[in-house]
Amino acid sequence: MTKTMHQPRMRYPDEVVVRAKAGFDLVGAIGQLTKLKSAGRLMSGRCPDPAHRDRDASFVVNPSRNLYHCYAPSCRLNEKWFSPIDWMIDFRGAADFNEAMEMLGGVRDPLPAPVRRKMAAEQEAKAKQAEDDAKKQAEDGRLKGRKIFAAGGPMKGTLGETYLIEGRGLAGLDVTAPALRFHADLPYWHEVKKNVFRVIHSGPAMLAAFQDRWGNFSAVHQTWLLPDGSGKAVIEFEGEEGLERLPAKKIRGPFMGSAIRLTPPAKLMLCGEGIETTGEIARLHRPGTGAWVAGTMGNLTGRFHPDAPRAPHPTDPKRRLPAIVPDMTSLRMAVPDICKTEILIADGDTKDLHALHALLDMAERRIRQEGRAAGQLWPPGRQDLNDWGRQLRKADCAQLAPVHCKAMNESDQVKASTEEEARHV
Repeated sequence: MTKTMHQPRMRYPDEVVVRAKAGFDLVGAIGQLTKLKSAGRLMSGRCPDPAHRDRDASFVVNPSRNLYHCYAPSCRLNEKWFSPIDWMIDFRGAADFNEAMEMLGGVRDPLPAPVRRKMAAEQEAKAKQAEDDAKKQAEDGRLKGRKIFAAGGPMKGTLGETYLIEGRGLAGLDVTAPALRFHADLPYWHEVKKNVFRVIHSGPAMLAAFQDRWGNFSAVHQTWLLPDGSGKAVIEFEGEEGLERLPAKKIRGPFMGSAIRLTPPAKLMLCGEGIETTGEIARLHRPGTGAWVAGTMGNLTGRFHPDAPRAPHPTDPKRRLPAIVPDMTSLRMAVPDICKTEILIADGDTKDLHALHALLDMAERRIRQEGRAAGQLWPPGRQDLNDWGRQLRKADCAQLAPVHCKAMNESDQVKASTEEEARHV
C-alpha cells in the first residue's frame, strides 16, 4: 500500500496537480527499473515492486494516461491504476502527497483564473484525444485481428485438429465450430527493440475468434504449434538480456468482454480461461450445456472493487489477496442471454491457488448479482481440467473411473443447486 500521509494536503490547484502528473516521464522512470515493451496502446514488463517475486510480464503502463498497474492478483499494485504521485511515494521515497508534488515540480501559488481555465481546457482536450486514440487503436486491433482470422482456413484435417484431438486428447470436440480456424504459416511478430518489430518465427497456428455479446468479431486468439501438431511451438529470441522464451499464444484485438464460443449458447454455461481447458466440457456434448472461453483470467473474472478490503495473503505477509467484492463496471466475458447458470472452471495448476480462489469467489458473487446462479468446477490435485481428463483417458486402472464419475456428478449437483438458487434470485 502507499504510505500514509502524515501532513495535511497543501492546497494545490487541481489543474496544477493534473499538469504535474501529465508532465512526468513515467515510462522513462519505470524503464529504469524494468524493461518495458509495447503491447498495443500499453507498455508491459515485469513488475518493479521488490515484493513481487515472479518473472511474468504482468505489469503495464498506460502512456496516454500516465498510469501504471500490475495484473498479478496478489500484487499490491493490483489495487488500482497508480499515478506519478504514487510512484514518487512508493519508489522515490516521497513522504507524502506534498513531497511528491514538490518532486514533480508542482507550484502551490494560486494561478489567475484565465490561466486555470486555459489549463483545464487543455487537459480536457488531451483527455478527449487520449480517448479517441484508444478507440482508434482498439478498432485497428480488431480489424487486424479479423484479417488474421480471415486468412485462416477450416480446422478439419489440419495440424490444428491434430493438436486438439491427439495432442490434447479432446476427441469429440467439434473442430468445425465457426470460432475455430487454422493457418498453415502464421508469422510471429516480436518487438526486438523499442518500436521495432520483426518476424522471428513462422509456422502452423490455431486461430480462434472472440465474439462480443451480439456475436460481432472482436479479436483473434493465436496459438503457434509444433510442426507435427503434437504441442505448442517453442519460440525463443536472443535479445539484449540473453535467450528469451516467448509465449506461444497471443491475442490480437480488444477481447475484453468477449468470448470464444466452442458451442452454441445454452442455459448452463461452463466458462474457462483456456481453449484446451474449456474443450474438456465442449467435447462431451452434454444436452443443455455450453462451453465458452475467456482467454485470460481477467476476462473470466473481471476486476475486484478497488475500495474493497483485501485479506492478508496466508503465505506471504507482504501481499494481499484480491478482494471478493466485484467491480460491476469492469469488463468480463459475455455469456448468452439465455444463460441461467454459469460455472467457472478453475485451473488447479495456477501458481497462487489462494489468489485464484479469491478471484473466482469474487466472480461468482458478481454472476449472482447479475441474476444468474453460479458455481465453480475444480479438478482434483494441482492440474487443469484438460490435464486431468487426459490422465483419466490414458490410465489403465479402474480406480480413476469412480473419481471421474464423482466429479461429473458433483458438477450436476452444482447445476441443480445453483438452478434452485436462481429461482429465488
